[in-house]
Amino acid sequence: MIVDILPFKLQLASLQKKDIPRCTHQLMKLVLFPSGPQHFFSYTETDKEVSLILNEDNVAGFPAGALNVCDVIWRAVQIEPGECGLGTVEVVSQVSRPLADINVSIMQISTYDADFTLVPECDLQRALECLSKIFNISNNPLEDVGLQASDLQSWDKSYPLSPVGVNSLQGALRERQASTSTERADESNLTAGTAGHSADDTDNEEPRTVKVRHPFKANYPHRLHITSMEPTLMDVLATRLLESIFFDNRQDRFFSFTQTEMTLSMIMDDKTLSVFPEHSLNTQAGDWRLIAIGDGPLGFDECGIVSEFSRPLSEDGIALFYLSTFSSDYIMVNDHDFEQAVNCLEETAKQAAQDTESAAAAVLAATAALSLNARKLSIQSASSGHGSGEESDCDSEAESVHLDDELSPLSSTGGDHPKYEPELEIVFAD
Repeated sequence: MIVDILPFKLQLASLQKKDIPRCTHQLMKLVLFPSGPQHFFSYTETDKEVSLILNEDNVAGFPAGALNVCDVIWRAVQIEPGECGLGTVEVVSQVSRPLADINVSIMQISTYDADFTLVPECDLQRALECLSKIFNISNNPLEDVGLQASDLQSWDKSYPLSPVGVNSLQGALRERQASTSTERADESNLTAGTAGHSADDTDNEEPRTVKVRHPFKANYPHRLHITSMEPTLMDVLATRLLESIFFDNRQDRFFSFTQTEMTLSMIMDDKTLSVFPEHSLNTQAGDWRLIAIGDGPLGFDECGIVSEFSRPLSEDGIALFYLSTFSSDYIMVNDHDFEQAVNCLEETAKQAAQDTESAAAAVLAATAALSLNARKLSIQSASSGHGSGEESDCDSEAESVHLDDELSPLSSTGGDHPKYEPELEIVFAD
């Protein structure tokens, strides 16, 4: 396996669709005139917003107050399976799962010919160490890009209000949130303390390190096409490209544009595709269907979302493209796999619900057992401190049997178990 780190720092931002006109100048510069030979820019328009992933230096070029920015610095990592035994279908799920297990939050960007995993810079070293324990990484990712661990953004620099002992994004957000809870009312941009797909977290809510099962929606009406454009055609197709990005006012459309020095990838529906001359774009075979994840804003600090949805699909042999945005995540599967994918996710959700119920029942049973033991100990302690020995022993035994009868599964009158009827002789001292 070869792991390549792209040599720049990225930030995530969003803007409302009504603000696209006043941001057009800066967006056009990023699309047509990328800064330098090495660059990364992703523009995704959904029915909710426009989501951007861009070099941190480009944020300042937007009008003041136009962007909602997450202050977390991200590093883009590209993984090439090489000879590690992973197929292209499995890369996203097999890489995302161990990172979720160590509470590393990731964003996933699939393009026509590459997959990029975005990792918080402060978690990059942990992520690389985790992957190196599972896969045979044949290169040194940091050295290849001219970096050392000391060059990565440190915790005391990224989150100066966080203690040195914090070593994960979740921990830093939790500490930062506690320290800045009284200063949030007047903030217009997302800070590290409120970082997340949503800005409306409550002050006393901790970042979610547990894996929450998210719902999904598979009702997007349009088929999509996953395409790429040869960089040499940019001069010829620039006008068509700008038209596809800025001159479609449909509120419900889905469109994504991702550009690096190696790829120019677009995801679009039939109407947007019709803007381009026939055969001018490379196109993945077949139509693709969209599955939206979550019923509300997700969280940058939440781990395991990519793994939660990509793993069962890859285990079923379903090829997928995964796209994380500022507020939501999306999966694209081929039209002929769509029903199988939906059924797979539904069955996975049902199994997860059953597992949750079983776990809850086990917790209740354990709680009842602890409560019973505590009450027994309390009765024994009280009875040993007063009254005659014989009377106290009998009272304690009677109460103990009563508790056993009350809480034991054998006390049920239903099922195959007869009701437990203890024989008890109580002797009163003269």
